[in-house]
Amino acid sequence: MKIDPITNQAAIGVYKTRRLINHVNETKPLTDEVLLSQDVAAVSSTINKLKEVMDMHSTEEKARIAEIAKLLKSGSYHVESSKVAAKIVDEYLFPNSTSSS
Repeated sequence: MKIDPITNQAAIGVYKTRRLINHVNETKPLTDEVLLSQDVAAVSSTINKLKEVMDMHSTEEKARIAEIAKLLKSGSYHVESSKVAAKIVDEYLFPNSTSSS
């Protein structure tokens, strides 16, 4: 059996070939990506608009809103059903009315 000597050029050729193969097989680092639906974008937009509206309220209005929120959380906020019904009817019959009660 005869073993041929490996020349420097042959060794370098093998190194270069493997280096090229490794370079081709390299992948880009993985990154996280989040894609939100249009519904989520709409909800986010609505929340931001509500925050802006809350910032426009006077101190008295903010205090009243905080009081109602506290009552809602405690379960002791009650509204007369006749007032709710009247408001629904008014909104249905006069949708562009700016009066608030």
